Amino acid sequence: MPNFNHEQISGKNICIVDDSVVRGTTLKFLSERLREAGALTIHARVAAPKFRYPCFFGINASTQSELATMKFPHEKLAKTLGLDSLEFLSVSGLHRALNFTWLSVRSVGMVLKQIFRSLVSPGTSV
Repeated sequence: MPNFNHEQISGKNICIVDDSVVRGTTLKFLSERLREAGALTIHARVAAPKFRYPCFFGINASTQSELATMKFPHEKLAKTLGLDSLEFLSVSGLHRALNFTWLSVRSVGMVLKQIFRSLVSPGTSV
């Protein structure tokens, strides 16, 4: 359990930065503790787009109904988590951050296709 310094938090506007929101339990827990410590407002900024689909590789969320962003509309999600505001990185913002374009995906796909062909047909250049 976090041990917040009430003197430093009381009457302040707080912004939590989180890497992602899956079920929302961490943000809800933190917002409750910050309110108890006297935070005036609590805002959250998430450095990933909304989780919309289950993930079977490392995050134990097997159905969409478990995902906080699929349970509630955006405005209700913020209130449910005890936040005054909640914003996520957009998918296009993620693409810009990674210098990602659909052309690069096609290029990677073409390279993988060539590698696969070389494995299936020895002697084929990559």
